[in-house]
Amino acid sequence: MSTRDFDQYLGGTWTPAASGARRTVHSPYDWREVGSVAVSEVTDAERAIALAEGSFAETRRLPVHLRHDILRQIESAIGERREVLAQGITDEAGKPIREARAEVDRAR
Repeated sequence: MSTRDFDQYLGGTWTPAASGARRTVHSPYDWREVGSVAVSEVTDAERAIALAEGSFAETRRLPVHLRHDILRQIESAIGERREVLAQGITDEAGKPIREARAEVDRAR
């Protein structure tokens, strides 16, 4: 199985942590490496908060029907990626695949 490496998703862009630090993620089931994640620090959190505040103000200006359409698109995308998302939950959290699928379904 290949590993997945994730940076921070800030303001619509994947970016590494300001420090460049990363942490390896292991499966709790068999301790195999499943990927790595950026290790965020205070400066990263402050940037995330500032970007979220700006996005919130922008989103509030959207008409309700457009916000509804965006949420429906997200729901559809989650459904299309159900197995990939469930496998990620299984790898990272050690959940049985059936429970992981149920978790993805609840997110829809």
